[in-house]
Parts: sequence; C-alpha cells; structure tokens
Amino acid sequence: MRIVASLKRRYPLPQAAAIFLPSLATSMATTFGLTLAGLPKPLVTAASFVVLFATLAIAVAVIDRRNRA
Repeated sequence: MRIVASLKRRYPLPQAAAIFLPSLATSMATTFGLTLAGLPKPLVTAASFVVLFATLAIAVAVIDRRNRA
C-alpha cells in the first residue's frame, strides 16, 4: 500500500493512466499471443509479468524525463 500511495502523490491521474494503460495492454497482448502459440500456462504467466514490469519501467522513465525537461 505504501508503494501505491507514493505513486499517487508522485503522478497525477493523467500521468498514471499514461503509465499503466500501455503496460496493461502490452501484457494482455503478450498473454494472448503466447496462449495462442500453445505455450504452457506458467511460462505465459511469467512472460506476461516480465513484459508488464518492463513496460511499466519504461513508461515511468519516459514520463520522469519529460517532467524534468
């Protein structure tokens, strides 16, 4: 809960949406694609979480860079 509270203070709602929506969309697309490819469920879940957090980190870095400039 502390992490969520700190994110709420740091990023207002439009920025939070710009961070979370692309991350969620890419994770869902990864899940869909890997499931269609017939990979085992644990592998699909692990890959989806990796994509989710990688996209989240990239989005946060881009938004922080824009705010500093």
